[in-house]
Amino acid sequence: MLRLVDLDDIAPAVNNPNTSNLIVLNPNYEERAVTSVELLVQKFKTNNLNFVVIELRGTRHVDILDERTNTNRDMVIRVFNKRNIRYYSWMIDYPLENLEIITNHLENSLRKVTPPINLFLDISCMPRELLLRFIEDFKRIYEEEKFLNKIWILYVWAARYPNIGYPQTIGAPRGYFNRGIDLRELVPHDAKVMLVIFPGSQGFEAKQVYDTFSDFNTETYIMFIINQKDPFRSLPTLQANQILFQLAHSRDDVFIEYYFTIPDGIRHLSNILNKAMKDYDIFFVAPFGPKPLTVGSFLATHSFLKKQNSKADIVLLSTFQYTSTYSIGKSELSIFEIDFST
Repeated sequence: MLRLVDLDDIAPAVNNPNTSNLIVLNPNYEERAVTSVELLVQKFKTNNLNFVVIELRGTRHVDILDERTNTNRDMVIRVFNKRNIRYYSWMIDYPLENLEIITNHLENSLRKVTPPINLFLDISCMPRELLLRFIEDFKRIYEEEKFLNKIWILYVWAARYPNIGYPQTIGAPRGYFNRGIDLRELVPHDAKVMLVIFPGSQGFEAKQVYDTFSDFNTETYIMFIINQKDPFRSLPTLQANQILFQLAHSRDDVFIEYYFTIPDGIRHLSNILNKAMKDYDIFFVAPFGPKPLTVGSFLATHSFLKKQNSKADIVLLSTFQYTSTYSIGKSELSIFEIDFST
């Protein structure tokens, strides 16, 4: 599904003079918003780099975070102009009402680039629903058009996250594939449901999703990431989700598992998917943990949907977008190569 690589690993493919590269990014107000651009233009030959810069246009009043977003976007464009790098700008209304707009923009940009093409998607600051649409389109184009070479996901980790003293979620959990439908309506009372939750740092998301499906015949796996370099950095997320440990202790249909890297987490997810393919009717994944897991969740859910008479979805939550800076600082860049054939 996803393989961890580094800049040196992908350099031969990126610098190949017979191949073009299209990098899609969505800079926002976070400090990490411009990191991948800085690293890519330093590392690779720029004459076959092409960038797409997405501007999400909301209906709210302009505030200080919008000003920071504009500053970051202008910084990126100055880098392009200084180095004579080709770039295309998209302006998209957000929240997304019509996902076909993403498909149309992507196909138009691809037509401007000489194939074969390597695709990069920087998901560091990208809303999950937008991310999912890109992965869905990438998969379709890869399988149908045959001009895509490599597909890489870029993710710049945040240095840390602010402590928010109140829940930011609004509304009920919703599905990516089943937009506008109450997910509970998908579940007949005699169905066997597999639910996989990657908890976030706030604590309320995972419990809210668990409660949504707890009235059904549901087996739940709760997946916590443990930071390999500094396990104590994982402690706030574990503490915020204490109630999930209580559930696992008191129930025989709730299980806690731990993973240490993104590929490790996706291997765990694949094992659970294999079990679900044999014995379960419905498969839900709620990826509130590190954002690259959303890509693995899409691939797993898409695989389950190939099963006859099955239902599956990726569970999302509507949240306030501008109640905080979301992340503070920037850390290392991780690169994941997508293999749609597995």
